[in-house]
Amino acid sequence: MEFENKIGELAADLRAAKKQRKVDEAEYERNRGAVSNFRGKYADLAEVNRKLQACEGVVERLEEELRHARSSPAGLPEPKFDIQR
Repeated sequence: MEFENKIGELAADLRAAKKQRKVDEAEYERNRGAVSNFRGKYADLAEVNRKLQACEGVVERLEEELRHARSSPAGLPEPKFDIQR
């Protein structure tokens, strides 16, 4: 009787483990797909970051040219309104 109970418990544990395996396999597939999508998004974000840094460089260069042009006697006149305030 004791062995039959033990066999029953082990069989129940085996069924539960099989169900859990199916759940884990499904979750693994979902996560694998999500990681694949994330890799693509990471590449897109890296490209946007590279473009942003390039734009920031252009802005800095233009600001420097503007400062130089305003400081030279033949440069642009001083603005009447300071828009930075």
